[in-house]
Amino acid sequence: MAAQVLREQASADQRPGEDSGLEVPIAKTTGEVIALAKHYVESCYLGTPGFRGAHLVGSIIHSDRNALFPTYRDVDIAIVLDRVEYQEIEEVEQEGYVLECILSSSARYASADAILALPGMACNLERNSVLVDPDGYLTDIHRRVAAEFSARRWVKIRTEDGVRCARSALDAMRQAANPAEAVHTLGEFIMHCSESITVAHLNPPTHRRTLANLKALLSTPEELALYEEILTAFGVERISEHEARLFLDQCLQAFDRAIEVKRSPVPFEWKLDPCIRDYLKRGTLEMIEEGAHRESLFWIALFFMISTLAIQQDGTPEERPIYGARLMHFLQALGLESPTAIEKRIQLCSELLGKVDGYVDRFVATSPALKD
Repeated sequence: MAAQVLREQASADQRPGEDSGLEVPIAKTTGEVIALAKHYVESCYLGTPGFRGAHLVGSIIHSDRNALFPTYRDVDIAIVLDRVEYQEIEEVEQEGYVLECILSSSARYASADAILALPGMACNLERNSVLVDPDGYLTDIHRRVAAEFSARRWVKIRTEDGVRCARSALDAMRQAANPAEAVHTLGEFIMHCSESITVAHLNPPTHRRTLANLKALLSTPEELALYEEILTAFGVERISEHEARLFLDQCLQAFDRAIEVKRSPVPFEWKLDPCIRDYLKRGTLEMIEEGAHRESLFWIALFFMISTLAIQQDGTPEERPIYGARLMHFLQALGLESPTAIEKRIQLCSELLGKVDGYVDRFVATSPALKD
């Protein structure tokens, strides 16, 4: 009876249909959502040429199977295929839940060593996340990854990869032609800095909650000071909750209009889908309401950027300056309104990268949680 009451309350509270146009689903547990994902993969891929298997990706792997899975969150699935050159992404709606299908080349799964070396992949196969595995291919990789995931040498390799990617993003930021490009590459830089620290702590990196989850890992004065420097590097250290909510509203308006007018390609265009709207809105409000309003700007920024770009390319002449001005106000709030400001931010990020590199190097060398 208690479980039924909980389901009824969740269905009333989560209401995805009011914003996205999706049919309101019956609330499911995480285990039931995983079964839904497995059924989808088996129905669409099992038995097709070149299908090697599929596994879950992201936070759902670490979720309580008996807890209700929020309807606004997406379910990430890696579908391993011989025909894919590197990676393709498709958003699919199933029974009111959004499945983000990451079609991945089987070449990326050549060996357990290849997976163990990558910060964004090792964490997904450390747990038994395998959904469908016709030949035992992914299960064999999972067993080896699980056994060696916390080995110090592999953690060092993964954190070094994160720092390398952050350095590449910083180099790209130096080449940015305008503030919009600068904030995109800055976001990549911040994500990889956060990723490096998160991976050092043996936690899975994420996108939406990359900064919110990072804060929970840090406790010493040195770590908390480094965390504030990361927020400062992104430009959100002084953002208020009121401002975060305002930017979310403006982002949602741009998102809605972008879906209506988009005809030309934009980066991350699979995110411009009506089924993602609840994830954008409720996923951001989730952070704001738990006190992570500054951290929520990282998620808002991605959608604000790609939505505005779609409008600038395909919107009417009358609306382009309106949405463009809103984005510029957002960039000003991040302190990226001019070439001089961007140059100063690049210098700040360069100094931060050295501190992040030093921190993860010391942490990996001394952490008792890692195995020698």
